[in-house]
Amino acid sequence: MSGFDCRLMLVKQFKFRRNNEEGGFQWTAESEIERPGFYRGFTAVGKTLSDVKEFAALVRRCERTGKMERMS
Repeated sequence: MSGFDCRLMLVKQFKFRRNNEEGGFQWTAESEIERPGFYRGFTAVGKTLSDVKEFAALVRRCERTGKMERMS
């Protein structure tokens, strides 16, 4: 047994995209979680790439610690 729990929700890799619009938020991060009977998507916008990467790190930490319900 590998120790992998198949009930664990898995955040797919975040996609970071630069918005070409002037002003406002210039970066977007998107990802989603899927498992049988469950789907949750995550989207963050920020003025800097660092802003959206920080959000992605928070989501991954909540996933690792089993606290995904707090992201609602």
